[in-house]
Amino acid sequence: MKNKKPLTSMFAEAFRGLQQNLRTLALYVALIVSLHSGLLIANLEFIEPVKETLDPLHLNLYKFSTTILTALCWACIQSICYARFGHNIDRPFWKVDGDWEALRRFFKLWFLLDLGALTLFSVPDALLSATGDETLALAFFYFALAVAILAAPFGTAVMFNGKFGREEVKAAATTLVNQLPRVFVIMILTYCVAMLLSQLLIAETMTPWLSPLVYIVDAYFDCLIFCCIWHLCMVDRDEDTEDIDFDF
Repeated sequence: MKNKKPLTSMFAEAFRGLQQNLRTLALYVALIVSLHSGLLIANLEFIEPVKETLDPLHLNLYKFSTTILTALCWACIQSICYARFGHNIDRPFWKVDGDWEALRRFFKLWFLLDLGALTLFSVPDALLSATGDETLALAFFYFALAVAILAAPFGTAVMFNGKFGREEVKAAATTLVNQLPRVFVIMILTYCVAMLLSQLLIAETMTPWLSPLVYIVDAYFDCLIFCCIWHLCMVDRDEDTEDIDFDF
């Protein structure tokens, strides 16, 4: 029978995983904050002063370029750091031979997930500008948020299976279904954190230069959620009666 362990063990194991991988956690947080800070500086210094007079085509091109760049950098960071987490948490069963191998296996997975989420989050503003319908824009925002929240568990479960392929996607979906009650708890936690951070980012009393502090918290929770899902994947594997070869 699935899910015999108490729910608290999932978070306990996740926190333990972070504590045992503080260097990887620090690397992930530093890279994510650097990425967002660089984009923030570029926006404040070069775009905001001329935004009102900038040609719409050029502005859209800038937004498109930053979306692609963000997805590329984000996918590299996730592929490398998450692989390091997975290797250290689940050794000797799960292993990847170095950062380049992690990029080869998982970059495409995280790039597609990140690009999809970033693209969806750009739609509400476009809808609001085109139609003026705030209800429709808000509804699509929550849809984009739901997709983004689901993307992290899905990507983690696919990683756990060793590579990004059709069979691995099926196995990931099976794992998430098997552990659905706990996955749902993680998704609710992710939603609460996302809403809190989004409110902090748009708060009128918050200056743009405090945004990196929000991204520090956001990056930490990224890693915490990853470790939670990784632990669930390990539990699901251990509860499975079939022999699975993880020496990929």
